[in-house]
Amino acid sequence: MNGNRFLDNARTGNQQVGFQVFAVLVTWLFWGLVGSVPIFLLVMAVGVIDPARATQYFADPMNFELLGLPMTVIFAAIMGQFVIGMFGAWLAETKILKKPFVAILNGFGKFRWKRAFLAFGIWIGFMIVYQGITYLLNPESMEFKVDWQQWLIFFPVAIILVPLQSAFEEIAIRGQLLQALGRMTPWSALLPLLSTSIIFALLHGANTEVCLLYTSPSPRDLSTSRM
Repeated sequence: MNGNRFLDNARTGNQQVGFQVFAVLVTWLFWGLVGSVPIFLLVMAVGVIDPARATQYFADPMNFELLGLPMTVIFAAIMGQFVIGMFGAWLAETKILKKPFVAILNGFGKFRWKRAFLAFGIWIGFMIVYQGITYLLNPESMEFKVDWQQWLIFFPVAIILVPLQSAFEEIAIRGQLLQALGRMTPWSALLPLLSTSIIFALLHGANTEVCLLYTSPSPRDLSTSRM
């Protein structure tokens, strides 16, 4: 026991290190392999209906506009990868490690909704301030243009799937993986914390919002981001 309630959750259920490693692998297999099925099926459907369009897409696979499908549908298929990954994490924790899913969320045994909404509010506040300052410093960098018909379709999809995507990243890396590393290094709580923080940063290093700091964005760049 290292005195950290969250890390101590790794010592409940199936405590063997092998089970911890296997649980992490199951989660990432669900995210990376099973999670790619929705977008794969969309691409295959386009290939059957319009082979020429599919050929164009395969030449530039990050340009999803070439599929000729509504971007909301493509967005849902891509974000579905994280929903499937979340299911994999739940399966790994509850069936392989025999622990309650909340064990990789916090060390309190229950999900604290007030804390979650407080964090969400703080994040929204920072984003409003950041975007406001950006606009004041360089108004030409922003263009306000809304297609309300598309927005009303996209908004409910985004408001459901984006939090699930963010939650999966936190749960998989700074939840499940952190506990697994903590189980392997019971003498240190700092080592798994630093390791997962570095991994989290490296995985996000290729994201659009990071790359835009160094390159000029194109419309396609703004429409795609990956974990």
